[in-house]
Amino acid sequence: MLVQLRIGHVPLQKHLHRVGCMSSLTCTMCQSVEETVHHYIMKCSAHVAQRKQVEEWLGRVARSLSILLANPNVFKHLFRFINNTGQFQNLSQEE
Repeated sequence: MLVQLRIGHVPLQKHLHRVGCMSSLTCTMCQSVEETVHHYIMKCSAHVAQRKQVEEWLGRVARSLSILLANPNVFKHLFRFINNTGQFQNLSQEE
């Protein structure tokens, strides 16, 4: 999942549209903008509570996508965020 997030090949609308699986780029959660990795982790209004929790755990570090995706010391918090959003809960183990 971490590698997929880093390279943008994660099952979010932007990637799914790029590979021909979805017709829309729009975020399925907030219906407002293109669903990218940055939008999902840093901006989506549907995940405000989960994002706030990450900020409580990490402080200012939580406001940097590059740190969240690169610093091993914060990975457990990133994965907790992902789990708490439920965004990828229907994916099989192979994906």
